[in-house]
Amino acid sequence: MTDPARGFLAALVVVVGLALRNHLLVFLGILLGLVVATSWMWGKYCLRAVSYTRHLASLRLGFGEQTDLWIEVVNAKPLPLAWLRAEDELPVELALSGRDLVPGNRAARQVLDHSFTLRGYERVRRRYRLVARARGAFDVGPVALTSGDLFGFRTRSIEEQCVQTVLVYPRVVPMREIPLLAARPYGEKRARRWLLEDPLLLAGAREYRPGDSLRHIHWKASARYARLQMRTFDASADPHLVLMINGQTIEPAYAGTLRDKFEALLVVAASLARAALEAGSPVGVQTNAVMRDSHAQVRLPSSRHPAQLARILEAMALLTPYIATPFDQMLALERRRLPYGATVVILTTLFNPRIAVEMVNLKSAGHPVALVSLVEDRAVIETAAGTPAYFVDPAWQPLGKANSV
Repeated sequence: MTDPARGFLAALVVVVGLALRNHLLVFLGILLGLVVATSWMWGKYCLRAVSYTRHLASLRLGFGEQTDLWIEVVNAKPLPLAWLRAEDELPVELALSGRDLVPGNRAARQVLDHSFTLRGYERVRRRYRLVARARGAFDVGPVALTSGDLFGFRTRSIEEQCVQTVLVYPRVVPMREIPLLAARPYGEKRARRWLLEDPLLLAGAREYRPGDSLRHIHWKASARYARLQMRTFDASADPHLVLMINGQTIEPAYAGTLRDKFEALLVVAASLARAALEAGSPVGVQTNAVMRDSHAQVRLPSSRHPAQLARILEAMALLTPYIATPFDQMLALERRRLPYGATVVILTTLFNPRIAVEMVNLKSAGHPVALVSLVEDRAVIETAAGTPAYFVDPAWQPLGKANSV
């Protein structure tokens, strides 16, 4: 029944009561009229001067990290709210610690559904713990607010476009935790080796000098000479380290993508970038994968600036497993732009003859090259002769620590 119909009914009851001189009918008619008027006023003004604010302690999170999520609802008018329902959308990649969320109407979305009762000019705050369960850029919001009268005759809904984007960085682990197996062609024994040893070209040792970094102590040489010795590196490889990431995981590219492989590749790349920066080497990142909501590719020049790791992780958080350029074409283009002598580390889940040709061209141009592959392929072993090549153990689960909430 509509409000005009309820008002007409109340007036009719009052008129009939007056005609019959029945005070009870008149009272009931007046009471019904007051209910209709109150319902109309609540339905019209219930969401007036009501604000919903979401505050995240941090919009930049590492994989598996948590942050505070504050919800604040304010009723800035004298009219109280008997009930207010707020449905805040979150991506499934983000979870709330200790709170179950209901599935949303859109794919890969869930809803934080909470109810409030607010007096006039009242403010209510609630705190949750937000957990990042996957790498990427995720939108939190919008929020739908619904309220109405106490009797359930009228309801009113609005949608607030208070959308915030949370960036979740790829997981970063110590390089010793990544099971890198060094490839040896022609049936030679494989051994576990550290990726950074080949590109940085350890040249020898020298005596310790005041101010030297303790990270570069050569312990074996120190024990041999009974005095502290420092590692020295080949000057041609030290200035720059460039990570070339192949975002393509399936051939042909239009066949789709293997997200698990792509995420594992970013874990290796991010971990290698941090290890190299901590060792004092300038690091840059280039990839053929496109960024979220654009066709732009990441191209970060080499730098040892203190903020370089944050730049790299933020760029990786925005990456999608879709490519704009074949990887071999990107290598050919970037070869002309690389600083002379820069070391190139190629990270890929695919390997083909075109990539092998570009690796040879990079080496011919004076760039030390290392290869990291997520798939063990004999073609890689044979083609990578003379090039440091590594495989990641297929049993490695790089994203297994953020599943619990």
